[in-house]
Amino acid sequence: MSLTTAEDATETAKVLGPGAGRQIGVATSATHMPRSRRTFERVFPRDTIVPVPVDYPFAPPRLQARAFVPSAGAFHLNAMVLREYVGHLWYRLRHGA
Repeated sequence: MSLTTAEDATETAKVLGPGAGRQIGVATSATHMPRSRRTFERVFPRDTIVPVPVDYPFAPPRLQARAFVPSAGAFHLNAMVLREYVGHLWYRLRHGA
């Protein structure tokens, strides 16, 4: 069982073994997909990584007056975005992905 995307890619490589020209699907939250895709491309440089984003966390906003009032949902979404940006930076520094 892997706890991080990097561990998941490494463990998947052990199961699949060496190869080239394969298409490997990566399914994860749409929010995490850019980082996950780069991580798998680093581990599988001779294969094609096929992103399968799921779990889109938001719908297009409606322009209403209350859309400009702070809310718990907006705070949560901002926290998710900030966490993902920090994750991108961390993965680039630690894993080169």
